Amino acid sequence: MTKKIGSILLIFILIISLVGCEKKIETGSISGFDKNEEYISMWVHTIENTPEGEAYKKSVELFNKKYDGKYFLDIEFIPRNENGGGYSDKINAGVMSGDLPDIITVDGPNVSAYVANNIIQPLEGVSEKDKSVYLDSIIEQGTVNNKLYALGAMESSVGLYYNKDIIEKAGIEIPSMDDPWTWDEFYEVCEKIKNVIPENDYPIDMTFPSGETTIYYYAPFIWSNGGNFVSEDGLTVDGYFNSEKTYETVDYFKKLLDNKMFSKTKIENLFELERAAFKFDGAWLVNNMKTSYPDFNLGIAPYPVGNDWNQEKYTPTGSWTYAVSTNCTNVSAATEAVKWLSGVESGVILSELTGNMPSTYEAYDKLPQFKDGLYAFLKEQLITYGHPRPKTPVYPQVSEQYQRSLEDIVLNNKDTYQVRSVFIGGGTPSLLSGDQIKVTRTKKASGTAASQSASYRYDGTSAWTVVGTSPVTLEPAVTYSAQFPADYSAINQFQTTSAAYLASNLLKTGDATSSNGTLDFTSTGKPFTHVNSKLTLKFTVKRETSIANDAVTVAATGIRTAVSTNQTITLYRPYPGDASRRYEWCGILRAVGGSAGTSATDLTVSLTCDGVTYKATLTGCALRTGYHYTYNLTLHNDMLIPESCTIGKWTDEIMAGGNLT
Repeated sequence: MTKKIGSILLIFILIISLVGCEKKIETGSISGFDKNEEYISMWVHTIENTPEGEAYKKSVELFNKKYDGKYFLDIEFIPRNENGGGYSDKINAGVMSGDLPDIITVDGPNVSAYVANNIIQPLEGVSEKDKSVYLDSIIEQGTVNNKLYALGAMESSVGLYYNKDIIEKAGIEIPSMDDPWTWDEFYEVCEKIKNVIPENDYPIDMTFPSGETTIYYYAPFIWSNGGNFVSEDGLTVDGYFNSEKTYETVDYFKKLLDNKMFSKTKIENLFELERAAFKFDGAWLVNNMKTSYPDFNLGIAPYPVGNDWNQEKYTPTGSWTYAVSTNCTNVSAATEAVKWLSGVESGVILSELTGNMPSTYEAYDKLPQFKDGLYAFLKEQLITYGHPRPKTPVYPQVSEQYQRSLEDIVLNNKDTYQVRSVFIGGGTPSLLSGDQIKVTRTKKASGTAASQSASYRYDGTSAWTVVGTSPVTLEPAVTYSAQFPADYSAINQFQTTSAAYLASNLLKTGDATSSNGTLDFTSTGKPFTHVNSKLTLKFTVKRETSIANDAVTVAATGIRTAVSTNQTITLYRPYPGDASRRYEWCGILRAVGGSAGTSATDLTVSLTCDGVTYKATLTGCALRTGYHYTYNLTLHNDMLIPESCTIGKWTDEIMAGGNLT
C-alpha cells in the first residue's frame, strides 16, 4: 500500500498584547484576607465539589496558613464543559479583556501555545535546587526556549494492561520494562491469544478515540520507532510527521487491523468484560478497574517498541500545570504559590483524593500505593521513559492531524492521505504535487504599475513549471507577489462542500524582489497569509435532533461574494459524523474593505432545526483579514443564544482529500 502524508510546515506567530491589570481587593471582602498580605488570584479548571477540586482547595488553605500575614491565595473554580469549553472560554475572554488572574492552570501540552500567545510569563526565582524536586518530565514540559513557565500539578502515564487469566491460558510470559516486546514479538503474542479466545473476541481492545486520547495512547509507537511529530523547536513538521518512521508506524497499525487483532469499530468495555487480552490506557484505568471490576485479574506490561528501539524515552506524559499569567504584577509572589501548589504536600493531597500521579519524587515516597504493584510499575516507567507530548505552539492541530491520519489510513483504508497546511510567519507553504500558484509582477523599479502574471505548477519536490508558454519576466529591483490557489475568483455563496469552502480561501504573499533570476517568498513579511476571514460556529443543542448539513447560514450587510456585497452565505459542516463536533459549521467571509480599520458589522446567524429556523445576532464583528472568529451558541427553549467568542490570528487551514486545483 502506498500512503502519503503530505508535508506540513509549522511556522507559528500569534502575539496578543495584554494590558497589565492589578486586581483591587478591599480588606474584609474576602474571608481570611487582611491588608498586610499580598493578594494572589487563581483560576482552576474544575468544580469545587469534586475530589480534584477539594484537593486544590485544601492546598490553597495550607498555603494561606503557611504564609499567613505575607500572602493570600484566592482560588476560583471554573469547570470545563464536555467540549473543553467553559474554562478555556473564560481564559479567552480574560485574554481579550486583560482581566486574567495571577495564576491559571494550563494543560501540559498547551504550555508552548500559551507562551507563544503571550498569556503566561516565566516563573521567577526557581533555582536548580528547586527544579530537582520535580520529575524530569515536569521540568521539560514547562520549559520553553530555555525558560521555565509552568510546574505540574500532577503527572500522567500510560500502560499496556492485560488480563492475567487469558495471558496464562495462552502460555505467554510478560517482558520486563527494560526489555519490552518489539512490534514483531507483540504481533506473535497476539497470534497466540487468538488461539485461546472466542471467535468474536480480539487480542487487543484498541480504538482511535476522538480527541486528545489518540495521540496520548499511540504516540509511543512513533517515538519508540525513532520518529517524532515536530522538530525540536516545535515549528517544523515537514520531515518529522511525514517521515518514513511514521509510515512504518501506520503500516503496523494497519497490519494489526487487517489481521483482526483489534476491532475496526469500538466495542464498549471489550477489555473490562474479558473479551480482549490487552488494552492501551492511562494510569487512571487502575483505579477504575478496582472500583468497577474488583474481580478482574489485572496486570500491566510495557508498551511494545519498534523493532530497532534504542532505549530512548517513549512513554507519553503531561497533565495540568500551574502558570503565572502576563497580567500578574508580582511574579515572585505568584511563583511561590506555584511552587507550593505543585510541591510535595500538594501532590500527596491530590494523589490521595484523586489517584493522580504526583509531580515530585518525594511525594511518591510518601504514598504507599507506589511502593509495589501496578502503580509502582507506572511510576517507574514514568520516571525512566517519560516523554512529553509534542512541544509546539500549534499542538492541537498536530494532535488532531495524527488522529485523522490513523482514521483515514487504518480505519477508512485510504491509499493516499494528503494534508495541506499553510501557516503564517515564514517558510514555504506546504504544497502538493500539481498545485498551482499565480505569480504577478506588481511594480517596476521606478514604482509604476507593471502588470504581468503567470501560473506555475509544483512537481511535489522542488521544481516549478510555468503553465502555458509565457512565464513572468524576472528583473532585478522589480517586485512580485504570489497567490494560492492560482485560479481563485471570489468567495462562494454556497460553501456546503469542502471544495466550495476551500476554493473560497485565498492566500497571498507580500511583495518580493527578484534576485539572480529567482524569487523568494519565504522571508519574513512575505510568506503566504490568509486574505479573508474565517468564521466558526459551535452550537450546543439541548435536545435530541436531526440537523441537515446545509442548515446554517450567515448574513450581513457588507459581506462580499461573487454575486454582491450584501449576501447570505451557507456554511460548511466539516464533522457531521463526529459526535463531539457534529454541531460545528465554518465559513470563509470577506467584508468590504476587510482591513484592520473595517467597521464592525452585525452577523445574523440562522440555524434550521426540525423544520424551524432559529436566528441570533452576533454584534460588532469586524471581520479583519487573516483573523479567525469562533462563536459558541446554545439552542435552548426555542431560542438561539450567543454565549462566547474567541478571536485570534488565522494561522492554519488544514485541507485533506486530494488536489483541489
